[in-house]
Amino acid sequence: MDLRHLRYFVAVAEERSFSRAANRLRIAQPPLSMQVRALEEELGAPLFDRSRRPIGLTAAGATFYRDARQVLMDIDAAMERARKAGGGEVGALRVAFIPPVAGDLLAEVLRTFRERYPKVEVTLSERHSSEQVGAIERGEVDVGFLRRAAAGENFQYEPVCKNRMVLAVPAKHPLRRQKPLRWEDLRSVPLVMLSPQFSPGFYDDFLRKCGRSDLSGSDVQLTDEIHTVFWLVSAGFGVSPVIDLLRREARKDLAFIDLPADAPRIEIVMARSASNPNPVISRFFETATAVLRKRRVKEAS
Repeated sequence: MDLRHLRYFVAVAEERSFSRAANRLRIAQPPLSMQVRALEEELGAPLFDRSRRPIGLTAAGATFYRDARQVLMDIDAAMERARKAGGGEVGALRVAFIPPVAGDLLAEVLRTFRERYPKVEVTLSERHSSEQVGAIERGEVDVGFLRRAAAGENFQYEPVCKNRMVLAVPAKHPLRRQKPLRWEDLRSVPLVMLSPQFSPGFYDDFLRKCGRSDLSGSDVQLTDEIHTVFWLVSAGFGVSPVIDLLRREARKDLAFIDLPADAPRIEIVMARSASNPNPVISRFFETATAVLRKRRVKEAS
């Protein structure tokens, strides 16, 4: 028995006529009658009462019809799910991001994607750029929003933004009165920064411009999370260079001031592994790319 037998039987049962069922199936009637006969022989019971017009189902036929129809519905549903999965319309997606993009930008990308592909389950995680690279390479994360400088070589990218570095300071810090701010003003000021293992290379240009060698020394406080950086800054432990996007972290005991005009610029990208064949990733990348490019055009106008 194969699916063709079931489809032929269900068509005859619903049309109550071999000729109408043949027209519906777009086949000749004799082959249809032969296939139904073969099915009855395989089951060992007649499925149709052919003695009356229109033909009717026997008790065995009525029972088999309910089950056969359900089987066909299940098969059709499974085929549709497989088609959508193959086209990236259903499935799961794991997205990682760094805090600077966790605002209206990422929200617009996610909102647009969910509107287009509501059956894709999206999970989010906040991770440092260096953590995202390893997670994408290991297949633990599908798409990352991270610093371009940290990303891997075998990745596919889409630019998100290029953001200036600014200085987070305590609300009443003397540097707020220093205008214009000069790099030499930062040569000996205490610093609060992310640990190098989570942000490799992030501070190199800043330190060079300030005339400082590295992050060692008693005047440098290192931590693992950007939220802790802000807490330590607001508590007076030092100042911290951060991405301009983080100005939205409004709090009464924290302020942001512009660095000199040649302040480092940090490029943020959306990245995926070029070797991951998951079609859901491609759908997300296409959707997010369209949103990001539209935003860049709007911001440039």
